[in-house]
Parts: sequence; structure tokens; C-alpha cells
Amino acid sequence: MLLVWKVKHENRSRMIFATMRKECHPIVCELIDNRIVPGAAYKYVLDFGDPAETIKHGRFTILDFNRTDSEGIDMTNVRLIFIDNKAVKAFAESCTWEYVFFNIMTEDEKIEFENIFGVV
Repeated sequence: MLLVWKVKHENRSRMIFATMRKECHPIVCELIDNRIVPGAAYKYVLDFGDPAETIKHGRFTILDFNRTDSEGIDMTNVRLIFIDNKAVKAFAESCTWEYVFFNIMTEDEKIEFENIFGVV
């Protein structure tokens, strides 16, 4: 039974990743292929592309990488959150789905982040 679940789960992950590779900013491939991992340096991540938006506040930095449609509307977003220039959370999202690649924020860091930005 465990093997059946594992195969179904792996097939579902492959389908999700294939969709993300088509729909998201190319930086998502670096996350899928584990070239960007928890603790990755801020400057290292910038080597993979320019973010559409960078937000800095204190020890927090947010990078947003967007894929827009032909009318210039953001269809998907890949967001990386850094604390002290080290990646602590990365996720991709659209209006209908979200996929978290990693989230190593401590409870105290989440509270600090929420107090500044509103949501984690």
C-alpha cells in the first residue's frame, strides 16, 4: 500500500513541477532542481535572474519573480524570503494554487515578519 501511495505522490509532484516550469518565472526551475535551497545567499539567488520586485525592511528581504501574460497581468509569482541575507522561505503561487518549496522560519521569525508585513 505504501508503494502505491509513493508512486501516486511522485507522479503528482512531476505533474505539478511540469506545470510550474511552463507557467512560472524561470527561477522556479532553480528551486525544483534544488539549486536554491534553505540558507542560500541573497546575492547567489540574484545570479539566476532579476526580480520584478524587491522589498527590504530591517533584516528581512522579499524577492518576487513574476510571469506575466500578454496583457501584462501577473499570472504566477515565485517569492523568496530572506532573513539576514539567507533564504528561509520559497514558494510559487497563482490565483488557484500554491506550492511551498521550503520554510525554515522559526515561530519568532514568523511573528516578527507578520508584525512588519502582515502575512507569512
